[in-house]
Amino acid sequence: ARESAGVASVKRVASVAHVVYGGFAQDAAAASATSDPPGAEGEPLGDAFLIDGNMRWRALVPFGGVAPPPRGGHALVPIASNKAFVFGGRGADGEHLGDAWILELHSTASVAAGWSGKNVDARWEQSPVRDRDAPAPQPREAAGAAYVAPSKSAGENARWTSIGNMVRQLDPKSRTPGGTPSAPPSAPPSGDGDGDDTGDGDKG
Repeated sequence: ARESAGVASVKRVASVAHVVYGGFAQDAAAASATSDPPGAEGEPLGDAFLIDGNMRWRALVPFGGVAPPPRGGHALVPIASNKAFVFGGRGADGEHLGDAWILELHSTASVAAGWSGKNVDARWEQSPVRDRDAPAPQPREAAGAAYVAPSKSAGENARWTSIGNMVRQLDPKSRTPGGTPSAPPSAPPSGDGDGDDTGDGDKG
């Protein structure tokens, strides 16, 4: 049993499945039927599973042994038919995390089999930081994320910018998000604009 896991849908033609990743294990030793909630939060988990449309589970073994640190309370959102994005969460020793990862799935089964084939290849890749001078969100738990399709000019560059308490992708060709209003014009200098900071009404 677990809590605060992430779930994201993946598609293969008409076949839809769901990835379940991470979360906190229930601490069976501290669990009590009279506690509220009924169970205690245990260690963060780093495993991932796929459940297909036929309600069959399979473990997703990370290719090459590369995988994010175990965590719970993270954001997990689909970003393509076979990809999911992970951000943040709380890891071991209560540490809040601020890293970002991408999970990519491939199946060796026929396309007609969808995700029901036996062999599903799971590859994790840590999202690279393209611009280290750009602002990035602080490490956090209970993070939220949503996928926004990139513009044709944005490519796959990963940059952060902050808007209040929200975070969005920055167009790599600009240092400001597309559509952001430009700064308001500066106030005109006092006087008549001839540089002497006095009006002309007192001349003569």
